[in-house]
Amino acid sequence: MKEKLKRHWQKLAVGVLTILLVFASLQIYDLSENIKNLKTYYSNQYNSLNENINEIYNNVDEKLKEQASLLSLVNCEYGEFNSETNKVPVTLKVIPKVITDDMELSTQIGENSVNFLRKGNEFIAECDVDIFAFGEDYPMLNIKAGNEIKTELLEGVEVYNLRYNYIPTVYSSCSISTGFSEGKLKLDGSYDVWLESPDGDSDIDFNKMYIIFELNGKEIQRTEVKDSLSENSYYGSVNQTLKFEKGDVLSLYALVEDIDGYTIKREITEYSLSDDEFVEELYSSEGGEVITKNGKVLYQQ
Repeated sequence: MKEKLKRHWQKLAVGVLTILLVFASLQIYDLSENIKNLKTYYSNQYNSLNENINEIYNNVDEKLKEQASLLSLVNCEYGEFNSETNKVPVTLKVIPKVITDDMELSTQIGENSVNFLRKGNEFIAECDVDIFAFGEDYPMLNIKAGNEIKTELLEGVEVYNLRYNYIPTVYSSCSISTGFSEGKLKLDGSYDVWLESPDGDSDIDFNKMYIIFELNGKEIQRTEVKDSLSENSYYGSVNQTLKFEKGDVLSLYALVEDIDGYTIKREITEYSLSDDEFVEELYSSEGGEVITKNGKVLYQQ
């Protein structure tokens, strides 16, 4: 009888302990979830606070720049692009905070020195800018008053690399495996070519587009793909074998003929053979770019 009662209490104790363990586990789970939620909350609060602080710093920087600036107004307007001259008319307008009767303003755009004409409190300069003119910064404004010359960078005034605003840009990437044996190069894989319009519009109007293979600068294969484009992009595959030896260079590139007469060459990939017969990929993902018109090179990357 005592043994039976003992087993009964043992079972009861085990049951109670099991219930307590389940309850404790649930409590631990709830605490863990609460900790995770609090961690997420405080992390979001921290990020939000950082963003607010950065915004305050940016606003302070902008205010300091405005106060330190010699100008109360800077404006830049673009005219109609001329595809015959590759130039676009640009009108610059500035208003100095302090104006004197003998004040003269000028700037340098590429190799051209541009002078401003005064109209009331405004100083205006007009010039034709080549869309292929290259520069890494904004133009510098020279302010001469008497014997004193001050300068200020015209931040936000875009006068360099304007080609992206007026003609399509061609991009490329590829994933091609190679092999070499018995004097032959084996290519197997795919590539992508896509076009981006100057205004970001989905529709791009151009005359023709080709995918071209060249061996040692000589074209060996040309495929027209304009009608195969889907949403301004083309996916192509490569599966071929060709004779290849040391010193040879195989190039794959896209060639786009723009409606304004520009020819845009976007290199996709290029291969050569090392002394130990190892196939070297000279570049992938995105090669160089060459833009020509009427046989003249206008831009080369």
